[in-house]
Amino acid sequence: MCAAHQGGLRAAAGVGLRTAFIPRPDELGPDRQQDLTPDPAFDVVATDFIDLARQLGC
Repeated sequence: MCAAHQGGLRAAAGVGLRTAFIPRPDELGPDRQQDLTPDPAFDVVATDFIDLARQLGC
């Protein structure tokens, strides 16, 4: 599962899915902060979809 939501990725990992975290720092708008620190348990941490594709060998 690929997502910017860490909670969703943790839940996906809990049922056996592989996980890819791609942070979206502006997702919640300019006035809201979110935790962009990736969980080290995620299978892939990418800066964007191009980076994700590169890391997956696509």
